[in-house]
Amino acid sequence: MTERSNQKKQTSSSGPRLWEITAVKDLMWLILIILLLISAYCLRSILVPVLLGLLLAYLSNPIVMSAKKHFHIPKQVTALFLLAVAIALLVAVIIWLVPPLIERERILFRAYLSTGRL
Repeated sequence: MTERSNQKKQTSSSGPRLWEITAVKDLMWLILIILLLISAYCLRSILVPVLLGLLLAYLSNPIVMSAKKHFHIPKQVTALFLLAVAIALLVAVIIWLVPPLIERERILFRAYLSTGRL
């Protein structure tokens, strides 16, 4: 018993441990956050597609689960259907937007050729 009380006295007399000091703890958190941000920046070419995939899975999960529960459609079929719809919408938007953009570019280019400035 006396050895244990001696150890407690030695620990308390030596002061707080390094990670118990508020300023040091805050500095360690700051360094950790900075390192995580640097890592995320360096891995952004990998993280962006992964995060987009997670977002797509998160948004489509209620539809997939509802189709499975109410209509007994397998999850894979519903997921493929949703991806096909998303790709079709993307293609439709591109087909809808590209011709007007090309026409505006032609008008702008002709105006530049005729006047020499925009």
